[in-house]
Amino acid sequence: ANRLGAMLNSGGIKTRQRLCRFKWQVGALPSKLLAKNPSPEGLHQFLEALIPETDEWVTVDATWDTKLAKAAGLPFIEWDGLSATRIALKPLEILPQKEGDMLMERMENNPQEIEKILDKNQEFFSLLNKWFEKVRNGEEPDVV
Repeated sequence: ANRLGAMLNSGGIKTRQRLCRFKWQVGALPSKLLAKNPSPEGLHQFLEALIPETDEWVTVDATWDTKLAKAAGLPFIEWDGLSATRIALKPLEILPQKEGDMLMERMENNPQEIEKILDKNQEFFSLLNKWFEKVRNGEEPDVV
């Protein structure tokens, strides 16, 4: 979301970061992989862009690349530059802007909080990234 936001901002499109809560039941992720996750819910960052032609904020989420989306049964989202995209993960709740901004700021200013989350979820994130890479490369992924 940060890279896309920077690209859009450099092109004159205003963006803002948003957060939603979601459950880790995504696409074709194997249940054995999901069972390794100590946190069944997560936070997902996406963008909203202000469309100059309509003066409206729309959702823009480019989470999954084409290869991974097709192979893993995840939603690949194309954006026409005017209308909203769907959020890549099914949100349980979209945090109010102020609450999301405060949470993102707290995380940016407290690297130890991010380290705690990463430490707690290290095994799951490592297995998830390996699974994504194998799927993306057309290999048969290990189930765990």
